[in-house]
Amino acid sequence: MSQRFCTQCGAKLPESGNFCPNCGAPVEEETVAAPAVAPPPAAEITEADSAAILDAELESQTTDRRGGLSKELAAVLAGAALVMVLLFAGYLAVLRPGDAGSSSSEAVTADSQEDADIPYPQVARITPDDAHIRLASDSAIFVDVRDLDSYTEVHIPGALSIPLDEIEARQGELPKDAEIITYCT
Repeated sequence: MSQRFCTQCGAKLPESGNFCPNCGAPVEEETVAAPAVAPPPAAEITEADSAAILDAELESQTTDRRGGLSKELAAVLAGAALVMVLLFAGYLAVLRPGDAGSSSSEAVTADSQEDADIPYPQVARITPDDAHIRLASDSAIFVDVRDLDSYTEVHIPGALSIPLDEIEARQGELPKDAEIITYCT
């Protein structure tokens, strides 16, 4: 029978018994035969022996018995690959078809043409992501310009309710030195 070693401390295990005589760890039924580098008795372990034991242990943790990657390492690598694919797909999703080779001046012209169809094109607009950042950092005042019933039903936490038809009369309620973001549905 080949020699058996404790999976906890590396001590040589006796032929029979359920616990390691060195550390008291339970003996696993399927203990591994002598590792690539059998550890010497604890008192005689040198730094080089310790490094060799750690190398053998690391190799056994990252490869399965067929010599391939362990399931855990393969899962981590697959997860990392999936994240990279999703990030790349997100990057591509940001680009509109035909924009990949266009210059920034062409993009501005296209946006200006789109803005011509919206009311008050001279009013600056921000993206929902920028609005969310400002909400999270509490760096802007949000004003819901929908009617009171819509505001009561659902609104951004902390937003003020000033319906659009009242905004001119109630503009004095808003600080002049703060960024104000109005929204509606």
